[in-house]
Amino acid sequence: MVRALVKVYGEWFEDIPEPKYKHKPNELYDLRYNPPKRITYNTEKYKVEPGAVIYPDCKIGEGSIIGANAVLRPYTKIGHHSIFGTASVSEGHCDIGNYTTIHAQCHITQGVHISNNVFIAPFFIASNTPDITEGKHGTGGPIEIKIKHTFIEHDARIGTSVRMIPGLRIGHDALIMQDTLLTKDVPPYAIIKGGKDKVGVIVGWTDK
Repeated sequence: MVRALVKVYGEWFEDIPEPKYKHKPNELYDLRYNPPKRITYNTEKYKVEPGAVIYPDCKIGEGSIIGANAVLRPYTKIGHHSIFGTASVSEGHCDIGNYTTIHAQCHITQGVHISNNVFIAPFFIASNTPDITEGKHGTGGPIEIKIKHTFIEHDARIGTSVRMIPGLRIGHDALIMQDTLLTKDVPPYAIIKGGKDKVGVIVGWTDK
């Protein structure tokens, strides 16, 4: 069942089928003129810390934590016993596995698929299209882009300030060292370090 976190008159509720005021499909149910009295939202299943914004149609698994000021846009799926860190953003239409940690200030764009037991350090960025579109931006209207999906397999570990070009796959048990730019797929068990111009190269292998 899809769970929706809803702010109504300063209190948190779940699964309200018929809000008493009109809203747009992707709009958070939030009466902003009356901020919530509870600074932390807890259920028996998961915890949402102060300032987090969770749009409708997100799913959060048992035992997971959504950090302060994090943003989950529609159709973000987070498994059980995972952490989505402070001020990190999911742009929606992505999935995050079980027992996974996404640290503070990471950007998880649409089309990113993260498996189980993954660790991602702060300032990680995965892009989903090589196109920089022309014309109006902002609220100027929808822009059609072709999304390239990114896959991070189980037990991968990613250091601080790692960036990825669109459409790559990080293999299971790989280790990406800090401040690395990934421009090609990473094999399972590979240790990647930023070389010339910080582009990642294989420098070793984790235990197989």
